Amino acid sequence: GDAEEICVGAPNSTGVPARLLWNGPTRVGDERMSLSIENGPPDQMALVFYGAPSPPVLTWDGTLCIARPSYRLTAPLSLDAAGEATISIDWTGGPHATAGAGAWTPGSTWAVQALYRDPTGPGGTGLNSTSAWKVVPLP
Repeated sequence: GDAEEICVGAPNSTGVPARLLWNGPTRVGDERMSLSIENGPPDQMALVFYGAPSPPVLTWDGTLCIARPSYRLTAPLSLDAAGEATISIDWTGGPHATAGAGAWTPGSTWAVQALYRDPTGPGGTGLNSTSAWKVVPLP
């Protein structure tokens, strides 16, 4: 398995790009991992999603590196006063662990990224994206 950061986020209202950080195993099964967002705008909402990796596409105030269709990895989450959030992902539950088009199977390749609100961001759209990770799960 492998996890590699791809797609750099664009600067947001904090003056720097937000990053998505991969923490933990890439093994499908009973292990846990977590994702963290850093350098986001304080007290805003974010949504972590995944899909097949794609070449970077300029969208809103940022760059998307996920092809359609895409799948929500978690419910929307709140960034704290420092513009950070951490979520735990259980490989045994959620849309990524079910059978079907969004299932994380050993050897499959996925990209994970977050969109977040940035009402006073430099591009004026109110939305931006973090960096993205390309992930190839192990059995």
